[in-house]
Amino acid sequence: SDVCSSDLISNMKLDKYFDKIVGQDLAEPKPSPAMLKKIMKDLDADMIAYCGDTEDDINAAKSAGVISIAIASEDATFSTLKSHNPDFLLNHAIELPGLIQKLI
Repeated sequence: SDVCSSDLISNMKLDKYFDKIVGQDLAEPKPSPAMLKKIMKDLDADMIAYCGDTEDDINAAKSAGVISIAIASEDATFSTLKSHNPDFLLNHAIELPGLIQKLI
């Protein structure tokens, strides 16, 4: 599932905090950091965070050296995600606005 899809970000009125919102549209699937490295190359951003709901999302963020935000879902429980040590771990996407406001 796309826990942090562009539609969700827009619906939560968080799009104003992002310069670019992308999905995995490269040939190399997660946990490859290729998508994140492309974004890092394209943007001169002070901060890059990657949000997802699987251990592959956490591993991709770690491999790229960006902030990992994991959100528990049907795909991975809170305890499963916690075992992969994301930078931030949320129980639900509704917690994302508060975290983003803390980070900026």
